[in-house]
Amino acid sequence: MAPFHSAAARKVTLYWRLLLLASIAVPGLVTAAAAWQNHKHLMTAAHDTLERTTALAREHALKVTETNLLVLDRIEDRVHGLAWDTILRRQQALHHDLRSIDEQIEQIAALHLVTPDGLIAAVSTVFPAPAVPITDRSYFKRHAAGEAGPLFGDPIVSRISGKLAFTMTRRRAGPNGEFDGIVFGSFLPEYFQRHWETLVAGRSIRLALLRTDGQSLAQFSPASTFETASPVNGELVQAINSADSGLLKMGLRSDGTERLVAFSRVGQHSLYIVSALSLSAVWAEWWRDLGVIVAFGTLTSVCLIFLTLQAGRRWRAAQEAVLLHSATHDALTGLPNRRRLQERLSEMLAGPTRRKHPIALLMIDLDRFKPVNDLHGHAAGDTLLQLVAKRLLGASRETDVVARLGGDEFVIAAWVDDKQGAHALAERVVTALGTPFDLRGITVQVGCSVGVAMGLPGDWEADALAQRADAALYRAKAEGRNCCRFFEP
Repeated sequence: MAPFHSAAARKVTLYWRLLLLASIAVPGLVTAAAAWQNHKHLMTAAHDTLERTTALAREHALKVTETNLLVLDRIEDRVHGLAWDTILRRQQALHHDLRSIDEQIEQIAALHLVTPDGLIAAVSTVFPAPAVPITDRSYFKRHAAGEAGPLFGDPIVSRISGKLAFTMTRRRAGPNGEFDGIVFGSFLPEYFQRHWETLVAGRSIRLALLRTDGQSLAQFSPASTFETASPVNGELVQAINSADSGLLKMGLRSDGTERLVAFSRVGQHSLYIVSALSLSAVWAEWWRDLGVIVAFGTLTSVCLIFLTLQAGRRWRAAQEAVLLHSATHDALTGLPNRRRLQERLSEMLAGPTRRKHPIALLMIDLDRFKPVNDLHGHAAGDTLLQLVAKRLLGASRETDVVARLGGDEFVIAAWVDDKQGAHALAERVVTALGTPFDLRGITVQVGCSVGVAMGLPGDWEADALAQRADAALYRAKAEGRNCCRFFEP
């Protein structure tokens, strides 16, 4: 016996050394994998956050832009068909009209009507309109050359109101299509910035409203106030001129920090919403998470070393768990057996209510199981029962209890919202088990009958509810099989 004991001792010593090595190596590998997975998750979350933020900001910008266009339409309607001498005689009334519209729309700084000579005929903010020519403005020149608009001007400090604003302009056409001046509104970048501050909710996300040439009309940064006319990365300008939306990684020229950048076109206008998230923020969060992951990995390694010393105790506990599982689960299908079902159902009925929802108990009996055993043997019957168990699990939810009582009898205990929910579950079971089974080349079709009983927690004992489900099952069998029936007193 001594050689045997010596060999066994050496084998145990080897196993213990291997376990000790594993207790160090495995946590290290898991820590590395967790760190990589966390980085992947943070990058995915950053992508999703940017795309979601960009989409919300785009929809807001589109609504604001369409509102502004409607405002310009209202101005045009006020003077439509009028000659300029008539318009100029009504300057004061027109000023009051423009002012009334201006006061209703929060994002408006001023509204203007401009003659073909480039002089302001009416403005919402002052009367009389100042004799300020705008023939030097690029949008006036483009409209005079034939562009209808809308065009979006550079953000500038207004000569009249003194506020920083960008313009949205539209060409007026005379009876024969000739250039007949312009209507335009000056709109406040700070209106977008206030909305964006609420949208980002403290996250390190920058937002901007850009023209297709890269000119920024409005910008927002949680950390600081952007210069409205700050330059935009040429790579971004190229990207927004080649696609309606996209996501890229780039360094912004303002500080050289590498960022994730998402962009999306505002409707069919020559505007884009751009959002940017600094990758340094993502990396900072990753480093914080890494400290937790490493600490957890180290603690896990220490615990594993300790647990290795307690291997015998753990082995005995595992054996006890196997025995317990064997006592409470069906050996063929792995489903809970009658004893375990009784325990679970009693817990469900005796415990606190789950949002006052009832429990549905489904008694399930295969309709043509015996012929399968008789014709194809018990091995085929066992395979069929295993496949039935899989389909029942597939038809139910993770929170439902699926059990085998014995033979071809199965049970499902489930929380449901109402009778309709229980009926839907029963129909899924009937459909799942009514589909033909492939038993290693042999196709069989069995079907099932389902009896359903329902009860609220605290109102029923498990045995009483099971008796009602049994009664409903007998009724289903008596009424043609391959169907479900509810218990009816």
